Amino acid sequence: MMRIRIFILSIVCLSFFSCRKLNEKEIYGVYQIDKHILVDTGAETKPQLLILKKNQQFELIVYKGDEIKGSWNIVSSGYHKSSNGQMETHAAVRFRFREKVITGTLKGNIFYFSTPNIFHPETFKSVLYAKTSQDPNE
Repeated sequence: MMRIRIFILSIVCLSFFSCRKLNEKEIYGVYQIDKHILVDTGAETKPQLLILKKNQQFELIVYKGDEIKGSWNIVSSGYHKSSNGQMETHAAVRFRFREKVITGTLKGNIFYFSTPNIFHPETFKSVLYAKTSQDPNE
């Protein structure tokens, strides 16, 4: 009887977490470019920071180069079981800048962008940004 109760409780908890919407506070922070695939393998890349602020504004800072500013919003979100069995955040996030709109995918603490949904399509085919800080002011 106890096993049945634990099983039912586990199912209820799992359902709750998989249906729960992502809180914006879980997205705020500083993300640094981690991995990328270049359009031209001989091209030079520069370190980049993607900063998502609490006011739904973002900055993409390219050292010694271009800076992009705009707004962001969550299109869809939830929690999914990761490869290690833990529940992790999963969201589609829309970025608006310079009369353009792209959508990135957040899985856990990593943003995934790929062509055509990418900030610099002339440079990158795909880019991963890993979260380095919770506080955009650090």
